[in-house]
Formats: sequence, structure tokens, C-alpha cells
Amino acid sequence: MATWKGKAIGAGLGWLLMGPLGAIVGAVIGHGFDEKADRQAAQGGQHVHAWAGQTPYSQRAQRARPRQTYDRVRDLSDDDRQLVFVTNLATLLVSVAMADGVFRPEEERSIHSFFRRNGFAGGDLDLIKRIVREVARQKPDLAAVCSEFSRIAKPQDRLLLLRTLYMVAMSDREFHPEEKRVIDTIAKHLGISEAEKHSIAAEFISDEDRYYQVLGLSKGATVEEIKKAYREQASKYHPDRVSHLGKEFIELANQRFQAINEAYHALRKKRGF
Repeated sequence: MATWKGKAIGAGLGWLLMGPLGAIVGAVIGHGFDEKADRQAAQGGQHVHAWAGQTPYSQRAQRARPRQTYDRVRDLSDDDRQLVFVTNLATLLVSVAMADGVFRPEEERSIHSFFRRNGFAGGDLDLIKRIVREVARQKPDLAAVCSEFSRIAKPQDRLLLLRTLYMVAMSDREFHPEEKRVIDTIAKHLGISEAEKHSIAAEFISDEDRYYQVLGLSKGATVEEIKKAYREQASKYHPDRVSHLGKEFIELANQRFQAINEAYHALRKKRGF
């Protein structure tokens, strides 16, 4: 992903200002503006601009604030979609971590570590940390966040987001009931079907029927049903479908694609076709 901290006050996060994450985005960007102002004041500077010399936030955000329409959603640039995706992903990761009502330091570090492992560093990682901190403090309405993300995001973005939530939640090889409850709620609000949800979750469980479940099938599926399900899943989860989110998330999508291929080849071997 190209460094986008300097773009945070443009359309990408500006797009979210009127939605359920508006207070969080405003606080995060406002904090960055204040830091810049403090540095310039200390250096005797008189002209204060937000993030990395960009046009002042108030001007850039004003251009992004008109009432959203579906035409404008389709016109979002790749940079904007990356910002929207990362902001919502960080928000929902915190929501899952706080499923028991507490946000522990180790859970916060785990979220930071996830983004760091996936290529985020420097100013981008700093911005994510601020988003995480504000989400934990403000606790935005989960249904409203998911509803707005569903309206803006492409269907494949929603599937990738849900898979990422499962991946992080199960990284300690435990799936706590509270985490499951919150992820189930998120999937419902994102408009993801029960069948699709179970298919994604199956990737992270140890079960003799797992390969069938990854393909969205029952154990009694015919050979033709297996072949058809494989073609459909491979097309739906092909990494190219999320190329607009940047190379970090293409790699996460590729992991799902590999799991689908693994399931298909395992069933071919098992069923002898």
C-alpha cells in the first residue's frame, strides 16, 4: 500500500465524516493537525497545515462532505477504498477484541502486530494506532458501522473483512464465545449469508469435514457439486478481485484462494476424481 497518512484528510477519510465513524475520524485527524501545529509553533512557523503539508483539513474535508450517493460510491478511487477498508477493519477488530467489554493491552498490541505483519509501518501504522485508540474510547455503534461499510464497500471487500476478523480472532487457536457472538453479528450486519460465513470460518477449524465446508458443501456432495462449488469459490475469492485494496490485502485474499485450492485437491484425492 502506498503511504496514505498524508491523504487521510482527503476523500478517503473525509468520506466517513458524516457516518458513524465521523467522531473517530475527526478526533484522529484533529490530533494529527494539532501535532503539526505544535511542531511548527515550536519552530517559529506561522502556516499550519495538516498531515505532511497537505491542503488544510477543513478545505479538503469540505469537498468530501456532500451527501453521499451511490454514484459517488462507485467513483471512489483505490486510495479512498483502501482508507475506508482499513478504518473499518481496525474498528471491527477492536469491536471483536472488546466482546467481553474490556480492551486489554495485549489485545491492542495484537491488532497493532497484525497490521505491522501485513506491511504497515511509519505514519500509516501510527494512524492505525490512533484509530484503534479512538474506537476503544468511543465504542461506535456496531450495526451503524457495518451498515455504512456495506453501502460503500464492494461485496468482495466485505468477504475479505470477515475472513480477516476470523483469522485474527483465531490466531491464538481459541475462539471465545463472546468473539463468535460479535463476529456473527458483524456478518449479519454486513449482509453475508450463513452459508458464506460458515465457509469462511471453516478455513480456521480442525474438522474432518473442513474441506467440504470451505467449499460450502456438505459431506454428501457429489463430484459434480464439488467441481461446481470449486469454480464458484475460486472465482469469488480470486485475489485480483481485491487488487484495489493494495498488495497487503491481495496477500490476505491469496491465502483464502489457496485454502480453496487445498480443499478441492484434498477432496479430489479423497474421492478419486
